[in-house]
Amino acid sequence: VDTNKFDGHSLKVEEADQSASLDDLTDLTSPGTSAMTFHLPKSTDASLESFLLFRGQHVLDVMEAGEPNDVRWNDLQVPAKIRMFQRAFANILLFVGIAISGKFVWWTDEMFPGTYYTPLFITVTNIIVPKICEFINILESHSTEGGRQASLYIKIAAFRWFNSAIVTTIVTDFIYTLNA
Repeated sequence: VDTNKFDGHSLKVEEADQSASLDDLTDLTSPGTSAMTFHLPKSTDASLESFLLFRGQHVLDVMEAGEPNDVRWNDLQVPAKIRMFQRAFANILLFVGIAISGKFVWWTDEMFPGTYYTPLFITVTNIIVPKICEFINILESHSTEGGRQASLYIKIAAFRWFNSAIVTTIVTDFIYTLNA
């Protein structure tokens, strides 16, 4: 079922299936770009460039919508400034956790040199880090599930990489790395 309404200001396209809808979006895009406008000129003598401008100023990007299960509907209305603040706060918490872990590894290596406490702590930390990062990730708003998962992956990878590679390199004297 195609319903096209032209009132001189806007275009409404409703399609029964997704393939027809994508064809209509393709027809409305400008040549060589993925830009689309919903603003139609009132006069027929308007140039093609002004036809592609939304409110005479902006060219809109066309993006295919995500799957309904991928959209985090409760987080869509969170303003960009609040999202930036939430992500900055979550990253600060992550870096504080990394610093505390690094300090504790350094302290254990200084207090108990030559023991297995340091590698044991690193192993235990790497096991519990995903749960800590999930808690930190709850503090952020993400518009899609994929974005939330990517943020969680980056946090876990950064924490584990720092905990396993950087802290071990800092704690171990360079002379001992040559003997191994």
